Amino acid sequence: MVWPGALFFAVMLGLVVATAVADGPSLSPDQAVKSVTGGLGPTQVAEGVMGRLLQSEDIPISYAMISVTSLDKPSRPVPDIAILTDAKGRFTWPLRPGSYRLRAIVNGNEIAEAAVSVRSGQVTSVTMRAQK
Repeated sequence: MVWPGALFFAVMLGLVVATAVADGPSLSPDQAVKSVTGGLGPTQVAEGVMGRLLQSEDIPISYAMISVTSLDKPSRPVPDIAILTDAKGRFTWPLRPGSYRLRAIVNGNEIAEAAVSVRSGQVTSVTMRAQK
């Protein structure tokens, strides 16, 4: 006879083990570059893009969606589909070296875009301004 709770425990244990294994080191090229949290500001990255999204009057646009597309041929993998700006319109995105197009989207409408190049070991700064 199998104790009814034993199966539940085994399944839960399996999930815990699977989670622990999944969080281990990964060598996949489409994994994000490791980032370091830097206090209260946006996440600090060792390599990628750090920027702001502003209205024409230098007013930050908070919680806007930023999407990215690789411009390289062949296209480079991007670790996330999109990110959001913070309350001050700031964003950081760890990206591998390459050329990318960033798009800012609010309420389903593209309001700004920028082309950026990320170099090995460097952070590219960009200020995106909403188009009127």
